[in-house]
Amino acid sequence: MAGSMRFSLIINADGTAAIQGINRVRDSLTEVGRVSSRVAGGGLNDVVSQLKSLAVTAAAAVGVSSLASSFMAANRAAGTLRASLQTVMGSVEGASLAWEALQGFANATPYTLDQTVKAFIRLKSAGLDPSIAALTSYGNTAGATGNTIEQMASAVTDAVQGNYEELKKFNIDMGKSGDQVRITFQGVTKTVDDNADAIQKALLEIGNTKFAGGMELQAKTLEGVIS
Repeated sequence: MAGSMRFSLIINADGTAAIQGINRVRDSLTEVGRVSSRVAGGGLNDVVSQLKSLAVTAAAAVGVSSLASSFMAANRAAGTLRASLQTVMGSVEGASLAWEALQGFANATPYTLDQTVKAFIRLKSAGLDPSIAALTSYGNTAGATGNTIEQMASAVTDAVQGNYEELKKFNIDMGKSGDQVRITFQGVTKTVDDNADAIQKALLEIGNTKFAGGMELQAKTLEGVIS
């Protein structure tokens, strides 16, 4: 076939729409190929073949672009989390140690790194124990009740500040009793002093005893890395 043809493909930011459009072009080109075989002795088939190849290549390019965007978004999110860790830890070194330990914890549990780091930051910011042992206990409670570790950390920090509503998601009922608080779980009520240490200790005990095994933690030596 004499001469040459130039084809341009413009893909906008909506990768899904682009791929759908490409698929429609591909299907149309297949039909053109069938017609060309009958009316042009197959002379048009080379052009059709090139166009179909272009469509496939473009679809792959859209996929690569989408993947690259996902990586960039993940890197930005990780950077934000690390910056927050540095704030609560007070140093780059402390943040790095915490990050590595939390990565290990996330890899060994059902919880994502994002959830784990945010849970740590919530606890640390409230002056509570964010150690691997504490995260394991809270992870047990969260896992056994169908919640995330971040939700549990949020409920604990609320509880020490006098807001007990979120703990109901974990089947734990708390209420004021003078200068103490009542913690009721599975029909058993325990009364503790109304301070952060006592409340935290009681909630950790629930995760370590009543909900032990609620989260499968693989054997890893992480305790002591962060505190």
